[in-house]
Amino acid sequence: MKKRFLAGLMVATMVSTMLFIPGCNSSSSKKGTEITWYFWDDPKTSKDAMTKGYKEVIDRFNKKFEGKYSCKVEIAQLDGGLYYSKLNSQADAGKAPELYMCDPGPRIQEQIDKGTAADMSAVLDANEDWKKTFNEDFFAKLKDKDGKIRAIPTNYASSCVYYNKEIFKEAGIAEPPKTFDELISACEKIKSAGKDPIGVACGANSEWCLGMIAGYLCDREGGPTNLDGIKSGSVKWTDKTYKDAGEKLTKLAKYFQKTAKSDANDPVTEGFATGKTAMLVQGTWAIGQINGKHADFAGKYDLFKFPAIDGSQANANRVVCKTDNICMSAKAEGDKKDAAIELLKMFTDQEEQTYTVQKAGKMPVTNYDIDYSSAPEQLQTLKKMVEEAKGDTLGFYNEEIPDSEVGAEFNKTYVSIALGDKKVDEALEALNKFSQGKIWK
Repeated sequence: MKKRFLAGLMVATMVSTMLFIPGCNSSSSKKGTEITWYFWDDPKTSKDAMTKGYKEVIDRFNKKFEGKYSCKVEIAQLDGGLYYSKLNSQADAGKAPELYMCDPGPRIQEQIDKGTAADMSAVLDANEDWKKTFNEDFFAKLKDKDGKIRAIPTNYASSCVYYNKEIFKEAGIAEPPKTFDELISACEKIKSAGKDPIGVACGANSEWCLGMIAGYLCDREGGPTNLDGIKSGSVKWTDKTYKDAGEKLTKLAKYFQKTAKSDANDPVTEGFATGKTAMLVQGTWAIGQINGKHADFAGKYDLFKFPAIDGSQANANRVVCKTDNICMSAKAEGDKKDAAIELLKMFTDQEEQTYTVQKAGKMPVTNYDIDYSSAPEQLQTLKKMVEEAKGDTLGFYNEEIPDSEVGAEFNKTYVSIALGDKKVDEALEALNKFSQGKIWK
C-alpha cells in the first residue's frame, strides 16, 4: 500500500539517505526549531504526483514558518523492507522522527506497542476546527484498543484493475469483465492478440503486489465473515474460501508475464504504462506515478473493480481501500510538537487535499468542497466505485491480519501458489502452522 496503499513503493534499494528540501538545510540562522519527517520516497527527484504534492507542503511550511520552524525529510525506501526496519530501530533507540508515514493495521500497532505513536485524539480535541474538516470514518483503523487515534490520514487509495483501453479494443473486448470467468475469457483474447494479459510483480519484497490479487480472490470467495474468522481463529487458511481462492489464482497466473517470478513493482507498473501488458492490479497511488511520468498515456487507460465470482454471496461492489497516514512521535514536546502539528495541518488543508484529487489521483480524507471535474479520469472512475460500495470497504488483506509477519507470509504463500512452487493444500497448511501462536493464541 503500502503504499504506497503506497504512494511510495519506489525503486528497491538497501541504501538509506538524508534529503534536505530547499529551505530546510539553509545555513541561515533563521532555521528555527527543526523537525524531521520520515518518508519512503525522494521528494527531490520523484516524478510521482503525490510525492510532488508532499514536497510542495514541506516547501510551504518552511516558507510560512521561516525563522520559527523548519522541516527536513529523511528517506528510506519502502521496497526491501528498509523503511520499517529503520523506523523500528529508531523507535527502539528512542530516536523516532517527529513525524513519520505508517501503514494502518499491524504497522501502526507496532508503533503503539513501542510507545512511539502519540495520542492524536488529544491533539485533535485541542484543535476543534481542524478536527471538523475530517471524515471521521477514516480514523477507524488508526485507533488503539482504548479508542485513541494514533495517526492522521492524508489521503486514501484503492486496489483496482487497471486496463489499457486500446489493447482491449484491439482484442475485441467491448467492456471490462464483471465476473472471474469473464476475466479469464478476456485474458485468453488478449493472449491470442499477442499481448501479455496481466502484469504482476512476484519478486522478492514485491509479494504484496500479488497479495492484492490474492486478497481480492479471498474476499470475493468468502467476504468479510471469513476474514473475521481468521482473526478470531474460528476459520483456518485451509478452509474452502482460501482453497478456492488459491485454485482460481492458479488459473489466472497462466496469463501473467513470463518474468513475473523475478519482477519488482516498479518495472511492472512501467510495463503497463508502456503498453507491454494489458492489465495491472495495483493500488490507485499508481495513477500519480503513471500520469506523472507518462502524460501521453493518461487518457489510454482506466480502472475497473475486481470481478465477482459466480455463485459467491460476497458483495462484488466491495472495494479495498487504505489510507496514507502520518504518526507523530510521542516524544515530540514543546516547540517540536507545535511544529509537527502545524505541518500535519498543512498535509490535510484544503490546498493539499485539492491537489491530492486534481493532480495526484488519490481520494481526500476531509470534507472540503473539491471540484472533481479536472481530476484524472481514473480517479473519477474510482469515486464511482467507492460510491457504489456504499461504505462496504476492506483494508489490504495482509494488513487486515493482526500480525505483520503473518500478513507478509499470506502474500508469500499465494505467490508460491501462483508460481506453482507449492500445491494449494500444501501451501495453506504451511500458512496455518505459521499463523499458530501469532494470531491464534
